[in-house]
Amino acid sequence: MTMDDIFSEENMMAYAGACIDLAVSIPERQKITGFDTLIIPSRGALPFFLGVAHALEDLSLFGFDQKNFRDNLGVQPVLAPLLPEDSQISPNVDGKKIRVLLAPFTADLNIERFDPTTDNTDYTTRTRDYWAKVTAAFFQPPQSRRKDPYFTSFVDTVLRGIEGRDEVASGYEVFPEIQKGFSMVDTVISGRAANDILRSFDKLSEVRQDPRLRPTAFLVVDNGGSKLRSKPHFFAYLNQRKVGGEVELFEIPRIVSEDEGASLLGISAVVYPSVMRASKALEVTAVEKGKNVRGEFFVGAGSWYLAPNLRSANSNDYDKNFNWFMDVVYKAIDAKFAAEYEGVAGSDEMMQFRKARADFVGHAERIKILSLHEQDASAPNLSSKYKPEPQGVYETHSHVLHIPFSDRTTGAIVKDLLSIPGVSYKRG
Repeated sequence: MTMDDIFSEENMMAYAGACIDLAVSIPERQKITGFDTLIIPSRGALPFFLGVAHALEDLSLFGFDQKNFRDNLGVQPVLAPLLPEDSQISPNVDGKKIRVLLAPFTADLNIERFDPTTDNTDYTTRTRDYWAKVTAAFFQPPQSRRKDPYFTSFVDTVLRGIEGRDEVASGYEVFPEIQKGFSMVDTVISGRAANDILRSFDKLSEVRQDPRLRPTAFLVVDNGGSKLRSKPHFFAYLNQRKVGGEVELFEIPRIVSEDEGASLLGISAVVYPSVMRASKALEVTAVEKGKNVRGEFFVGAGSWYLAPNLRSANSNDYDKNFNWFMDVVYKAIDAKFAAEYEGVAGSDEMMQFRKARADFVGHAERIKILSLHEQDASAPNLSSKYKPEPQGVYETHSHVLHIPFSDRTTGAIVKDLLSIPGVSYKRG
């Protein structure tokens, strides 16, 4: 299949249509439910959120709900550099009624390559459970959040300790408390990830007796939903949530950016498999239904690096390619909006989109954009305290960078985890 087939006019216009539909639905749902936080739990969701940000500028001219939503929306500063140039969304969350939070639920793992004795599916499920618990910490005010062991393992052990990113860690620490509930924007291929994430929150909501921990979700579905419907277990659960008004599905022919790395997703994902494996020996005290309970303290160690912040030799290419791709998306949104909302056929916007698409396809062919990857341990620019074993670094087919550490370095990281109040080695 050629680049012209993949990034066809039909596919790109459908992609743009999903962005517009999301920009219509999310503000309307927020008006009904009052959620104050919008979570981006996957790399695949980021381009769609940025498309929503662009579409809101067009829709705000006609829709009060969309204008009100845009005017009251703010994003984490770490995300601000990727906002569309025309966006009037606030580049920070200060004083905003609705905030956007990046939650790196990435769990496309290949732990078996690191340790053939492991069960990859088990690690995937545990990783999504971990990130649900990290996200749940945002229901606490910042001063209390610092005492949550899951939150602390992310901001102190991973962001500060392993990666030396104090500024990013601080941004999570001061992020406003979720009070009224939250929603998510995500992409769906088979439905496994969306099921795992939403079920993790179902379980937390029940254990902690807090209905706010059950989010609403806006899900863009690949391949017209055919692969999702071929997985009856996943489809039935999401459809049940849809019937209950908690999930909206937006089916398109092809999510062209899915699993294609920072050049099309804007984000590079990094995980640390040796830390995950070592954390299985730990336990923590947690409050469940009003009682202190000891449980396993699995740490789904990982994070995201936005394309502008990658420091590998190809970092400028990732940023440039992503901006180029998003420019095509934005122009497709403008063309679709002109045709369907303003009734302008053969508009200048359509001509601009077609030229931008053709230019991008030519560029994508020249640089083999679907072959670019981030298999470079220098990309995350890790803390000097924790150097990876370069020969052990590898990447999954969906471009998730796996960085194992030596036993000695992993032991030092575990020592940091053990300094978190309530965390200890499993007894016996």
